[in-house]
Amino acid sequence: MLNYPEALFTDLFGYYRSADDDEWAIKPKESACKINDPAFADFLISLIRKPQQYIIREYYKNNKSLSEIARKYDLNGSTISERKRNGLRWIRRKWCFCNFPSSEEEYHANLKRLEEAADLSTLLCNFPYPDRIMDALSKCKVKTVADLLALKEEAFPSPEVWEDIKLLQHKFANAKPPERRPRVKTIVRVDGPVTLDTDIRQCVVSAGVFNALYGFGVRTVSDLLKLSGKEKIPRIGKVGWEEIKTMQKICADAIQK
Repeated sequence: MLNYPEALFTDLFGYYRSADDDEWAIKPKESACKINDPAFADFLISLIRKPQQYIIREYYKNNKSLSEIARKYDLNGSTISERKRNGLRWIRRKWCFCNFPSSEEEYHANLKRLEEAADLSTLLCNFPYPDRIMDALSKCKVKTVADLLALKEEAFPSPEVWEDIKLLQHKFANAKPPERRPRVKTIVRVDGPVTLDTDIRQCVVSAGVFNALYGFGVRTVSDLLKLSGKEKIPRIGKVGWEEIKTMQKICADAIQK
């Protein structure tokens, strides 16, 4: 017989071992699997989709086996197992995004800090909001805080969650544009002696420029020096050509020495 909610938190604690995504691979504190707060467990379950809620609640709270749940909902065993697995996965993701709180109060406090740190470009998928809200936003292709603030009630397809959307819009009303970070200029250089046959992997340029050149067929310094600047190299703009011309000059000077 499973003890609720300890069994749920124990499984959520252990789930990181088989997780593929980085945020799911974060290990919570050992104390996480000893949380004894049924109300908090109920709250976490309420954040996921209803078909998954039913399975998680029946299994952990009502002590039903997966076969009993399958008979009750007239579903096959693999469907029940998949919904249980996905339910745990999404509960853990939301729990993780709020830094593994041990109570609903701590959850909301951590969420508030995330919201206060957001700007207009922040992706809403970084917030552990209930799936019913996230699904409604996804239907409208709302991805960022700016998209959320631009929503109008008359154009929103899910009126049942509009009050929740208005609350989120109020929370983000003062969100600012993202700060523009100055571009870090790459220090272009060549490591080691240079000949026409030198591999361009010895030429230190930005990763984007190197990948573009390599994809264009540039393999040696000889290939590099043959570029006139008129070639249409995918993903190379004005700044990229400045790096290439600087590297051409460095290589040409090194060969002449």
